[in-house]
Amino acid sequence: MSADSPETPATLERDLSDAIDNAMRTHDGALVTKWVTVVEVIGSDGKPARWTVTNDDSPPWDTLSLLDFAAQTQRAEITAAHVWERSEGTAE
Repeated sequence: MSADSPETPATLERDLSDAIDNAMRTHDGALVTKWVTVVEVIGSDGKPARWTVTNDDSPPWDTLSLLDFAAQTQRAEITAAHVWERSEGTAE
């Protein structure tokens, strides 16, 4: 959980886990072993909060590894797009 959000209800974790498992099984036939999701929500009080939710049995080092992989992938995609734009002469 993120520091600015309340404790994740067990039902939310279970619902997300079921949805992720079903989506992967339907679209890829894959078996999900670990997952992490990061969301920003606007609460009923109108204030934004960020939640990081993981499956129950993921140790923190697995969660950090997944988040690091996601961050590196995003950085690589941004860099590749920038390099492509520069090679096409469209970057400023």
